Amino acid sequence: PGTAGNRCPSTPYCFKMQIVGTRPMFSTVTPMAESRTADGELVELQHDYPACEGFPMELRIKVEDTIPDTGVTAFTQDPSKRFRIFVYDKTVESDPVADGVLYDPDFFDKEADPMIFDRLGDINVQCGDNFAPYNASRLGLSDSLQHLTVIGDAEPREASNSDIVDPRYAVINDYNPDFVYYPNTANVTVQFFPRVQDRNGIAMRLDSSCTRSDYVAPNQRCREKVMNQDQLICAVGYDNSRSTHKRWVGNRKPSDMSQGDYSSETRCWRILMEAPPVFITDPDGDETPFGDWETVGASETTDHPSAYKTVTWRVHQENSLNFLAQDPNPEDRVEIFILASPGIPDGMAVGESRCIVRDPGSCLETDGENCIRRGMCGMVGDVFTAGLQSDCSRARRSLTWTPGSETAGKEFRICASARDDSTACYFQDNAPPLATPRGWFGEQQCVIIEVAGLTVQFAGALAEGTAPPSDVDDPSYVTHVKGYVGCQMSLTVSASDVAVPAGTSTYDVAAQLVPNAILGATGTSSGNNVTALWTPSRGMEGQSFDLCFAADDLPPLDILPAPITRVCLGGTAHLQGCQDVSECTGGGKCVPACVRIDVQRCEYCVQEAETLIYMVQKFQLDTNWLKLWALNSYQGTPAKEFLPGSVFIEEANDADLAFFKDPDLLMDSEGMHRFIIGPTYMAGSDDDITSVAAKFRTTVKTLLSVNPDIDENAFPMNGQGAGQHVCVLPCTIAPV
Repeated sequence: PGTAGNRCPSTPYCFKMQIVGTRPMFSTVTPMAESRTADGELVELQHDYPACEGFPMELRIKVEDTIPDTGVTAFTQDPSKRFRIFVYDKTVESDPVADGVLYDPDFFDKEADPMIFDRLGDINVQCGDNFAPYNASRLGLSDSLQHLTVIGDAEPREASNSDIVDPRYAVINDYNPDFVYYPNTANVTVQFFPRVQDRNGIAMRLDSSCTRSDYVAPNQRCREKVMNQDQLICAVGYDNSRSTHKRWVGNRKPSDMSQGDYSSETRCWRILMEAPPVFITDPDGDETPFGDWETVGASETTDHPSAYKTVTWRVHQENSLNFLAQDPNPEDRVEIFILASPGIPDGMAVGESRCIVRDPGSCLETDGENCIRRGMCGMVGDVFTAGLQSDCSRARRSLTWTPGSETAGKEFRICASARDDSTACYFQDNAPPLATPRGWFGEQQCVIIEVAGLTVQFAGALAEGTAPPSDVDDPSYVTHVKGYVGCQMSLTVSASDVAVPAGTSTYDVAAQLVPNAILGATGTSSGNNVTALWTPSRGMEGQSFDLCFAADDLPPLDILPAPITRVCLGGTAHLQGCQDVSECTGGGKCVPACVRIDVQRCEYCVQEAETLIYMVQKFQLDTNWLKLWALNSYQGTPAKEFLPGSVFIEEANDADLAFFKDPDLLMDSEGMHRFIIGPTYMAGSDDDITSVAAKFRTTVKTLLSVNPDIDENAFPMNGQGAGQHVCVLPCTIAPV
């Protein structure tokens, strides 16, 4: 009914005013690169951020208060506002057995959970490569705020509002005393330092999973880098609006850390493990030649000589080697480059960098299902199953070369580096030096090619006989032997290549007689030997002649610029060919490769069909058959008192000596035999040729005919005096 004045009020219209402040927002300086699923779909409020192997990752997250649609920060109007950030690992799965999922450790754990290892075993948890915890850290966030907590410590009381199920969530309650607020903005830096040596997210297959028993070509696995799962960390920003407005403005049933304050949206970052290509090999270090890859271990091979393998190649023989590289990120493409420094030898052919599709069967049985991070063991994981894997995450580049003759004995170093096509690390503040706009270059690996040289080793006649006196500084021969007038000498010398590296064969070399070595000498070659034939003639008695040899390689080698004509005498390189003394190690001398032939006095050679009378005529000796028979019809060394001053060979019964049983008979044995035409006298210091002739009642002419090397005018004889040997044909056999 109406009231006085016939006025009727309407039904009351009520409204509720909600005091709204501003929500914290992530600053634009916070990295917010887009993130997509394996199928290519954009993930809202999720961003990709790389963690580059070997370089500290710093993800800086910043929260501030911004008035919507204005870009004006609220703290310029309300300086009492404070902010904080909570950062956590969203995908932690600590009880995979019970939940039926894969184990996923907390990105910020410092130590591995032994209970998990006990329940799952090391293989599944550690992926066969013994991964350690990620060991990431958060700077700017109190250590006590690493997990969700409820606020306050008030006793539960009667709720006046049915929306609040727990009376502890009340405006009047205090903040968690561990919370730290910052004026104007809040910043948290997530730090992570992935290193192969620490195995925190990336590891390398070494001797434990690269063994000869497990190796099946062509799945080379040694030094292969494998990665653990990507990590998803999330952050939420909060302000202190409950304290500022004295009202509960946040979530009415907080299951987070808002505590009645305004919170930002939750943003997440997928931490992507990134690494450059690495050279891989087989257990024997043949594919991508490696020296000692096990000792090098997880270290880079760059400037690491122990990783370089030395291979020996032969001249005129085609050889090849391969560099094999693989990227730990199977979605990347790999290309191998041969470095311009030190370059390649002339004539080497460099093949293209060829892609190799990785075989799904390359995974080890011990890798376990937990190791599926983007195909870390070869061909498993979301990237592969979605068809986004690269067909070129492994590449090979071949080198082929036929060394020329001029390269023998030389050494060549060839280095390679591999690059992927990922630019994720290039755009980071702490970018690796080798990360470029076209990809990330990995380690450098080198191989040393040693072209087998030729080292000549002489043998045969050069190793026989008697060496020169040690006090001779510069001898002109290697050894000396005795020669006899009328006796044909046969000296065989061989030459071979002794620089035989493992796995290679020797070069073909042969000995030869130096042309015009001695007048009348001839040489006959057979294989690597040469046999020199030479017969001393009358007039050469008492003189020395050098018969010299050489060695040369056989066509088509052409390694030696000229035949080797000198040889090491003594030392550790004895009888090896040389050009100068520096090649003769161990104190040897570099001397001509010659045999000195000392033609003996008073000893001549007789053949089986010759008689004593014939020999006197043949050698034009001033003697007769009777004297020859007297000197050669005995065996044994005569007593010195019988021929005082005479010098006879000590082995007088040598089989090569003639023994005449009957002066009228021919030699009764085959071959060539020596016979003596007279004694050999050792001159005194006051002797000359005339005095010696007088002592033996002979003539100077007779003496000179069998001693053609003696100067009849020299006193003492030949300047030697005492010690000069003289062959005498005396009228009697004793001096006067």
